[in-house]
Amino acid sequence: MISKRFEDVEFSDIEALLNNEVAESKTLEYKREISSNEKLLAGVSALANTVGGDFIIGIEAKDGIPINLKGVSFSNADDEILRLEQILQTGLEPRLQSQNIKNIQSPNGDNFIFIRVNRSWIAPHRIKCKDKDYNDKFYGRHSSGKYPMDVSELRTVFMLTEQLTERIKNFRRERIQKIQSNEEIPALLNEGGKIILHLLPLNAFATSDVFDIFELNKKIQFSPISSNSWDKRINLDGIVVSRRVDSSTNSYTQVFRNGCIEAVNCLSWNEDDKDYSSRYDEEQIIKALSEYQNFYSDLGIELPIYFFLTIVDIKDYKFHLDDDFHRIYEVQYRMRGDDKPFIDRNNLMLPDITIQNLDLPAAEILQPAFNLIWNSVGFTRDFNYDENGKWIEDLRNFYRN
Repeated sequence: MISKRFEDVEFSDIEALLNNEVAESKTLEYKREISSNEKLLAGVSALANTVGGDFIIGIEAKDGIPINLKGVSFSNADDEILRLEQILQTGLEPRLQSQNIKNIQSPNGDNFIFIRVNRSWIAPHRIKCKDKDYNDKFYGRHSSGKYPMDVSELRTVFMLTEQLTERIKNFRRERIQKIQSNEEIPALLNEGGKIILHLLPLNAFATSDVFDIFELNKKIQFSPISSNSWDKRINLDGIVVSRRVDSSTNSYTQVFRNGCIEAVNCLSWNEDDKDYSSRYDEEQIIKALSEYQNFYSDLGIELPIYFFLTIVDIKDYKFHLDDDFHRIYEVQYRMRGDDKPFIDRNNLMLPDITIQNLDLPAAEILQPAFNLIWNSVGFTRDFNYDENGKWIEDLRNFYRN
């Protein structure tokens, strides 16, 4: 495996593999060309199912030693990368959570396809194809090359994946309990309902890696949810950004040393004004997630990231309809007949959303979660989005027109 970030790998690195006679290994495979989709799927899945590595197309090798930089031919690099991505997306089950593919060109115009394969934490990946020699096969990789995994290896990988999933779920449950009890959290929270966001990179639970605290501190440039004034300080878990009101706070964001993020925002709380705002609160959640996406992109976090939206201590809160259009269309869009939409349970524990692309708009990522919140009070969907699932920026004019 080339010891550089994917973005920094260039032709001189490929040339060095030839000049230094770097042999194929557990984390490195060469291909003169891809003669079939199955060979691509086998090579990439073998890396993903073990420890990850680099898969390079365009290098001729003998007994695993590179002997010539032949390159590969195609008419359009973008089209070729898209074709390979589609093969990998449709030919492996479960799908790879992330993949990095690019074309590297030599000074004389030869093309080399460079694929950086991350170790998969939802392994093992099975090949789906028509070729009976490859279909339904699971491949691993050792220093001598790829091989079909046996039953004992598959059992071990499946067990590790299940344990990882359970660790993520347990972390979320434990943190929610601490928030509700107002104990062992970075700031004392006000009473009442709370919106909780958790962004949990899978790699944070699969390894013991942590980020340098000074690097985290430098890259954090966001405020807590619904706040423009804030303090940032280092604590035992990492760095907390909090809004302070007297001795307690309405909002904080905890960035953990392993890259996890926990953001909490208190809803309004008194007997006459217990509201979840169907517009304002969604706008604030979208804004926060967008800022966290930028933070993760700048940090170079490894995908995927599991996103969880939870609302606690919210029973009997009113689902506040912020704009005139909601009052006009309430009877038409709602499925219940009562006059005031109230949330009928204390906690809304929404399912996870897997973030595999940090460039996706936050509103697009959040729509499934928001739909469920609206469903919980009797609406068919979130009407802050149009019929095509696009966030409506100017809500009032949209429904008036």
